Amino acid sequence: MDNLEQYLQILNLTHIMAIYQKEAQECMQTGVSYEMFLQRLLEQEVLARMNKKIQAAIKKSHFSSLKTVEGFDFAKVPSLIRNAS
Repeated sequence: MDNLEQYLQILNLTHIMAIYQKEAQECMQTGVSYEMFLQRLLEQEVLARMNKKIQAAIKKSHFSSLKTVEGFDFAKVPSLIRNAS
C-alpha cells in the first residue's frame, strides 16, 4: 500500500480510496484542474457518507417496508394535490 492509500485509510476516507485512481485518470484525460479533481473526490466522499447515514437510519427505524410517493394511492385522498408544479 502506498503512502496516499495509508493516509486515506488513517483519515477514514474509504470512498475516496475506492475511486481516486479512476477519477485521476478521467481528470488527466479531460484536463480538469487539480482543484476540481479534489472537489470531485470530496463531493463523492460526502455523498457516500450521507447515503450511508440515510441507509443506517432506515435500517434503525425497522420500517416494515419502504414506501415512496410513487407508490401512494392519491385516489384514496382526493383532497391532496398530486403535482403542485
